[in-house]
Amino acid sequence: MLRGLQDMISNASPLIFFGRLNKLDLLIKLFSRIEIIGSVYEEVVDEGAKGGKFEVEIIKEFIGKKLIVVEKLSSKFKEQSDFVKKSFRIERGESDTIAFVLQKKTKQVIIDEKPVRRAAEFFGILPIGTLGVILLAYKKNMINENEVDDIVEKLISDNFRIGSDVLNEFWKLLDEIKKKK
Repeated sequence: MLRGLQDMISNASPLIFFGRLNKLDLLIKLFSRIEIIGSVYEEVVDEGAKGGKFEVEIIKEFIGKKLIVVEKLSSKFKEQSDFVKKSFRIERGESDTIAFVLQKKTKQVIIDEKPVRRAAEFFGILPIGTLGVILLAYKKNMINENEVDDIVEKLISDNFRIGSDVLNEFWKLLDEIKKKK
């Protein structure tokens, strides 16, 4: 399997959606491995298992292969997470993810939700969303145009919350990438 060059930290929703689509391999092809924080694991795996979500087994398989690695926050960054959670009124997994990016001193994270993206940007972190990952995979010839259409259609039918403005921007960026190929 072709492996990416850098590790990437992810929040819950991208893992859930790529797991549901059975496309977690795209993340591993783009990035050498995916790192998540314990609270994201709880949200995706523990809560997902309680809800009978089928993507849980796929995600656990990737964790078992150490392609997705569960990490811990240091006590200093737990305090940072509390600050982020209160200041931006976001959930624990989301604030822990931002704090973990700060702890690792990296500059990118896979996050979809707008309020969390704004929080990340406040700290100088560049968020890439599920749709951004799809564009990147297309740009690197890991998926073709029909696969892009299929994935986006499945995301929308699976209640992936996406505004028409974001979707329009996605299609515009896809067209720009196609012109450069």
